[in-house]
Amino acid sequence: MKSSERHKLKENEVASVLSRVLHWVTPRLNTILIVAGVLIVLLVAVLIIRFQNERRDTAAGTNITKTLEDLGGGSLDQVPQDKIPLLEEMGKKYKNTPSGAVLLYRLGLMYRDQNEDDKALEFFNMAVRSLEDKDPAYIAQAGLNMKAGRYDAAKEDLYRISRESPLYDNALYLLYLCGRGTQDESLTQKAADELASERFSESPYQKMIAIREVL
Repeated sequence: MKSSERHKLKENEVASVLSRVLHWVTPRLNTILIVAGVLIVLLVAVLIIRFQNERRDTAAGTNITKTLEDLGGGSLDQVPQDKIPLLEEMGKKYKNTPSGAVLLYRLGLMYRDQNEDDKALEFFNMAVRSLEDKDPAYIAQAGLNMKAGRYDAAKEDLYRISRESPLYDNALYLLYLCGRGTQDESLTQKAADELASERFSESPYQKMIAIREVL
């Protein structure tokens, strides 16, 4: 076949494909344009929301940092006790930002160390909604709930921690303790078996379970 004939065949194939596409598109053009318009509007809205969230978080981080510097030289531990309510209000004000959530989490740790468990749990609950890394808050909540005998609430938090999390071995150990606390032998054994795997050979929790098993 001559090259000119092959060229004409290709042109005919292209023309045929274009014809079929136009035949399908033409009666649906209005719908396609509407869908495309909606997608563009949604994309723009997502970008605007993301920009506004980032701007709010930047403002929150700046204000929180400045307040900590003014009250305690940049350290929460150095803030006078009578000034802590100012930080609490600031954390609540910015609770929907990652920076505000971190402040709430740190306040929760502070109250936990002071054995004010109910107040600590309140701040952990607020913090976990906007924390970028939620697992430390889940662990903290679970520990407090276990201390109060609320094992079901503790397990609910622990089951939120994924197997890929760096804190997964901690979660397994707490699940093991939940099993022992509720005499749930199935949960106790399941957590112990998973912690005994090669993956956690360097985990301190594997050794802690081994010690408990011989006591």
